[in-house]
Amino acid sequence: MSNVKIVIKSAKLNKKGLAPLWIRVYSNNETTYFSTGFSIPPYGWDEKKLEVKRTVPDFEIINIELKKQLTKALEKFTITTSQDKKLNELKKEYYGKEKVEFIGYADKVVFEYWQDGKVSTHDGCKAVISKFKEYVQGKKVFFQDITPDFLREYELYLKQKHKNSTNTIHRNFRFIRRVFNHARENDVIDHNCYPFHKFRLKLENTKKGFLTKDEIAKIREVELPEGTKMCLHRDMFVFAVYAGGIRISDLLQLRWSDFDGDAIGFTMDKTRHQVSTPLPEQAKRILKQYSSEVSKPDDLIFPAVKDKSSFLDPVSKDRAISNATAYINKNLRFIALKAGIDKKISFHQSRHSFASLALQEGFGIEMVADVLGHRNLRQVMVYAKIVKAEKTKAMKNLNF
Repeated sequence: MSNVKIVIKSAKLNKKGLAPLWIRVYSNNETTYFSTGFSIPPYGWDEKKLEVKRTVPDFEIINIELKKQLTKALEKFTITTSQDKKLNELKKEYYGKEKVEFIGYADKVVFEYWQDGKVSTHDGCKAVISKFKEYVQGKKVFFQDITPDFLREYELYLKQKHKNSTNTIHRNFRFIRRVFNHARENDVIDHNCYPFHKFRLKLENTKKGFLTKDEIAKIREVELPEGTKMCLHRDMFVFAVYAGGIRISDLLQLRWSDFDGDAIGFTMDKTRHQVSTPLPEQAKRILKQYSSEVSKPDDLIFPAVKDKSSFLDPVSKDRAISNATAYINKNLRFIALKAGIDKKISFHQSRHSFASLALQEGFGIEMVADVLGHRNLRQVMVYAKIVKAEKTKAMKNLNF
């Protein structure tokens, strides 16, 4: 007689404080465990109902997937244990390749983003899967069903039904490809079950907005009331241009302990890459305005978020960064108008501006990529093309 149930191993927390969920099988005085691939906060498991509580994000999706895995295990072990097979043999059979439903597996990959604290990525990918579910209308779709022809038909659907642009469709398919790669890496599907060998993702070049030297000077010198949020947001933007195009998510979390007097060193929130960026005098002068004798190493350099404890929890951090970014962008648009700049401006343009101006000043592409934290030079080549276009335009207008 076999006993199969899902258990939580609260004593084996990972680095994020999450406990893994396992399928436990007891049969013929033997016990073995099968990973479900899910980890949740220890308080998120209902021991009576043997399911994930409502307090856990995506609890419905997780419970559905757990039920599927439990059903599979029950069928496997109640039928075959009577054949006197050892549990280790059955374990190999259980993990043997079979047709796997795409949406259930994709939900699992989405949940991993939440586990890693990537809340915005989690939300974006969840939206991608919602559109996919709408397209298949409740039908079970296995990895093997998603062929190049299937993808071409889905691409047409996104264009016609959702009016998605080429680049929006590219983001959707990039996540679908990520799910396939995840499945291949974990030996869930065979390598021949991969439609992206014959289906290429399309991407249109978009014009990256950036400010010129003169425009940055206008932003820097525009008169604003001291001590106001407007002034703070302007200083953050200008600092970001001089500080290697630091992202808003990193700048909001930057503390005095990250500054050694010459450079800022931190771990990028988006990529988890560690960077150290030497600061020019213009950037140091801005920092000096926000430093005081009472500044503590753990204090935020730019107090754009009231409560620094907001950064301790992934969900609160995502909300705090999103709200602060929206507020900063609103003020930057006003500042640009006051400075006489007729451009739609956002904080991210500080990053584009740094890259473009650094290349104009003679920085090598590899150096700009390193400062920006890009591992792929192709991402920086976009800025090189912008600089080349600006030079061509200037030469054409040259008139002695």
